[in-house]
Amino acid sequence: VYGSNIRDYCERMAESLWPGPLTLVVNASDNVPPAFRSGDGTIALRVPDSTVTLDLIESLGSPIATTSANIHGRGAVANGDDLDPEVMRLVPMVLNGGEIVGGLPSTIVSCTGDIPKVLRVGSITEEQIMSFVE
Repeated sequence: VYGSNIRDYCERMAESLWPGPLTLVVNASDNVPPAFRSGDGTIALRVPDSTVTLDLIESLGSPIATTSANIHGRGAVANGDDLDPEVMRLVPMVLNGGEIVGGLPSTIVSCTGDIPKVLRVGSITEEQIMSFVE
């Protein structure tokens, strides 16, 4: 629905690793409003393994468009209690879902080319990502 021209390896990753610590960058479909697309026409999609987040999405009846809970270039946050005070000042509310299992950020993978390109290694290794390429 939100991606177009999805590669087979990308579909296999999503089926196998979602919900989980994997962010997939794909070409945005026409269903994605321009404000939610990057400059190159892509969108990053994630289905986290978080009951709190998945329940919120289900209750809203729509996906959530958001960014990470940290300031770009600063360390990842594994628990709401560790949020940077700057972030806390920028938002009206924090929904603390508890400790992130494993404590590592999601692995970000670009799925716009013939093979996946790991943009950030997190909980899932590059070797694991490349195992989805046939």
